Amino acid sequence: MPTLPCSKDLGRRSDCEPRSLAGSRGRLYMGGMLAKDTSEIAVSPTDIVARMPDMVAASIDEVTALMSVEVSRYFILDKGGTVIWDRILKPILVSDLCAALVQDYEVTPEACERDVLEFLNEMLKRRLIQIQAGAGV
Repeated sequence: MPTLPCSKDLGRRSDCEPRSLAGSRGRLYMGGMLAKDTSEIAVSPTDIVARMPDMVAASIDEVTALMSVEVSRYFILDKGGTVIWDRILKPILVSDLCAALVQDYEVTPEACERDVLEFLNEMLKRRLIQIQAGAGV
């Protein structure tokens, strides 16, 4: 099974290889103007999540740079975050996202769900994703 490279600090690369998706939870580096935390909603496994429509994204050497037009901020996703970002191109049930990651990476279902929910909640708080209608079934 493939593994994900370790998270990278901006301007510094790391060659370490964790053995699971949980080892690379997905890091979100933020820059630009400060955005208010307007979200009190938490993502759950029964939610359908999708990218915000105004996001501009570009992959750059195993990371993804995001620009939010709405909040005038940019974000950098590490390899783990990029894997999740790529899988939410279309709206997806969080439990289905986790199941796919468990199939593709060496991670337990519990660790995967915990790490994915933590990452998605941070993305929701920063208004990079949204919970779609019909969620919470």
